[in-house]
Amino acid sequence: MFCPIENSLANPNVYISTSHSISMLTIPFNFLTLAVIFFKNSRNLRALKLALLYNQFWSLFGDLLIGTLIIPYIFVPWPAGFPCGLLTEVFGINPFVQGYVLVVVICGKILHMMNILI
Repeated sequence: MFCPIENSLANPNVYISTSHSISMLTIPFNFLTLAVIFFKNSRNLRALKLALLYNQFWSLFGDLLIGTLIIPYIFVPWPAGFPCGLLTEVFGINPFVQGYVLVVVICGKILHMMNILI
């Protein structure tokens, strides 16, 4: 069977367009969730307000980085890939710096989740 690369996710342009489309759907919901946590929180959940805001901040920041700013294009069998997001295309930021920021955000989210579970 032949699968043309122009129409599949193996093409970086299709991958970028798909990632931007998903980000355009999820980012407004993340901001709406921030507004609900900040303004429409009930009295019972006031003790958890800071934890919810912190968790939502890391989720929003991670979605922005992975879905719009960095967009890591990963080669699955090997630990290799390249960024093809706005930080590369528009601003020309070094891929090593982008990888470092991505690892810091993922580790921050994991550490926050571990802190909630303890």
